[in-house]
Amino acid sequence: MICMICHDSNVQLIKICFCNESLVCESCLKKLNFNRTDLCPICREPLRVEVVNDSGKKIKIISKIIFFILLITFVDIYPIFYFISINNETHTDSLFYNKSFQYVASTLATFIVLPLLYFQLNNFLINRRPIRMINKDATFYITVLTIANLIYSIVLSVIGQESTFFLYYFASIIIPFYILPFGIMIMNILSQYLQNVIDFIEDYSKINLIQSHETILI
Repeated sequence: MICMICHDSNVQLIKICFCNESLVCESCLKKLNFNRTDLCPICREPLRVEVVNDSGKKIKIISKIIFFILLITFVDIYPIFYFISINNETHTDSLFYNKSFQYVASTLATFIVLPLLYFQLNNFLINRRPIRMINKDATFYITVLTIANLIYSIVLSVIGQESTFFLYYFASIIIPFYILPFGIMIMNILSQYLQNVIDFIEDYSKINLIQSHETILI
């Protein structure tokens, strides 16, 4: 007798269903449990499944979330807020030299725009089902953004901070990594909505006309 999945022989087999062919080895059984299989691979009948919580997986996911939050806090948020706090405010009419504007712009970019971009990149705004914590597109965006913030903070620390630091931060970080992607996201959502409206109008304006196969005079 062999495993119905890997066809390995001379191993301990476990019967998982009422059908005769439902014999699997321990290794394949672990894979079925990992993939949360609930139907027999042979007859497609429901399997007897006991759902239990895996504490290890839960701790791993929570650890990733905490690491992600700490990374954003200490690399993307704390440095710019620190530079704003120690900067001497210049008396000028330009908003880029106003501390209140600097705090507001940084806060909106980090706590409003960034989460929305994260949800969009993970397709959460469309299907509302976070299949993964973070996909490749979101990983790439967060990685590049974090590296850019880190490099900018190191440069400021090395060459010294000037009153124009926020102007350069706005041009080199906020515009390319926050405003531009956010604008693209809005345009994408609007185009999808417009396409839905067009499809609705087309579908609503259609009527069925049954074609006669034969006309009979009485």
